[in-house]
Amino acid sequence: MELRELEEKLSLDLKRQLISPSVLLDGLRIIDDEDRKSSQYVDPLYVPFYYHLGKYLKPKSLLECGFGLAFLSTCFMKSCRTVEVMFALQERVDEFYSNRIAIKNIKTVFDGTFYYHYGQILDATCQEKLNANNWDLAFLNDKLHYDKHMLQLDIVWDHLNDGGHIVADNIIAHTHAATALMNFCKIKNIKPIIFKTRFGTGIIQK
Repeated sequence: MELRELEEKLSLDLKRQLISPSVLLDGLRIIDDEDRKSSQYVDPLYVPFYYHLGKYLKPKSLLECGFGLAFLSTCFMKSCRTVEVMFALQERVDEFYSNRIAIKNIKTVFDGTFYYHYGQILDATCQEKLNANNWDLAFLNDKLHYDKHMLQLDIVWDHLNDGGHIVADNIIAHTHAATALMNFCKIKNIKPIIFKTRFGTGIIQK
């Protein structure tokens, strides 16, 4: 699907608010149940965006950088059933992180081939998994420094199939993410489509 048509369809769905985040997150595991009441998880433009996206993009392979609790990819695959292989990367951070909740969440909707790496995108293990497939769709959800955002974009772009999409979150709320995406688009001579979701979401196509 071309970006302009995708923009029109998603914008209309977001305006109509056809599904609530509480419905999408119902049954998913979370660290603290009180978090379900937090502003980002009740925002009608945050996780529902990915559900609507799954109605229009039909990738066979999905790469996610910034796996977190897997809310975004899980919501995406509640409406998209074409994904056969998924690779999730979670950047290593100083804070404690356990992948158990995230993997249990994604397994509620996905029973295909699944790979996971906790570390850096340049790690040998991560590069091996990236090279094992060409990717139709990539989600970039991290909040990193500018150089790391550019590195992610460069590497993911090189592993993306022609016609594939990159969906980058945090591009309004996070200065480094926004600047990196805009500069990357200038280098590649492409134009993103931008959605004013909770943190801002941009989509580019190879």
